[in-house]
Amino acid sequence: MITQYKFKLAASTELILSNLAYRLYAWLLDRLSSEEAEKFHAPETSRLNQYISRDIWTVNLLGETAANAVGEILEKVSEIELDVFTLRLNKLSCETIQGAESLLLLGQKRTQNLTGLSFRSPTSFKSGGRYMIYPREELLLQSLVNRWNECFPEYTLSDEEALAELQSGIHIVDYRLRTCRYRLKGVSIPAFVGDISLEARLPIVLRDIWNSLLCFAKYRGVGIKTTLGMGGAEIATDDKM
Repeated sequence: MITQYKFKLAASTELILSNLAYRLYAWLLDRLSSEEAEKFHAPETSRLNQYISRDIWTVNLLGETAANAVGEILEKVSEIELDVFTLRLNKLSCETIQGAESLLLLGQKRTQNLTGLSFRSPTSFKSGGRYMIYPREELLLQSLVNRWNECFPEYTLSDEEALAELQSGIHIVDYRLRTCRYRLKGVSIPAFVGDISLEARLPIVLRDIWNSLLCFAKYRGVGIKTTLGMGGAEIATDDKM
């Protein structure tokens, strides 16, 4: 089960910037028990993904435990005190996806070969010890597959030949990106935001899997530090740039 909350944010004395998401993440952890907070903070067990795009805070809770622990907090919040300013929250929506089966069905409904993907918050990949500020196909696919396998171990994508064929069949054919920085704990991480167009030339079964992964990106993000506010992504509304 995946639960997604969206809030509209407002503050009278502060601009709503994307790196405010890290402070909201810390605020959430402070309201959990120490045991729960430790689970959410560990990358290998984290079931929380959140980011800010413009003035919209998106929080994705993966699994029933996360939905119960954090959802209870989010259902009651209308204001958050952060240092010297108050952040006001207006809940816009709360959406629930039942699990991998629902995402697979969504993927099967998509029949087009060209898909627009929007990176809503600063996004970056890390490879060979370096930050990659361009969404290469293999890095994007690896990120989505790894997160899928973490969330849905009963539907693990592990066939190496199929994954190799999947990677060879997807291509970035257009992009409108700009570089940016995400400030986190005094470090300025190189990143990008914007849109890309992805073409998939794949057999139907692999195309369905690829489209399911793209649908999944909306709820788990891509790249590094998605729990801390980076990597917010989703299929573009009009499916093109």
